Amino acid sequence: MGVLINYHRLSQQTIAKMSGVEVMDVENLLQGRYEMISESAKYRMAVTVMSLRFCLKESEPKDYRISLKRSRI
Repeated sequence: MGVLINYHRLSQQTIAKMSGVEVMDVENLLQGRYEMISESAKYRMAVTVMSLRFCLKESEPKDYRISLKRSRI
């Protein structure tokens, strides 16, 4: 989700609307408060984020994707 927000400049509100969840659910996910999010909301956000990443990944520079993988290690 971070790539969608930081690189593609999608807002938390946009992701919430596309997922059919509340903005607070997106905020809770980004802040690691997973216990405050329903299973349904987690699933909806996961499906939306994976779909958007699949559609938008070709517009990202390759080195950007590589640097993200390295920063997670």
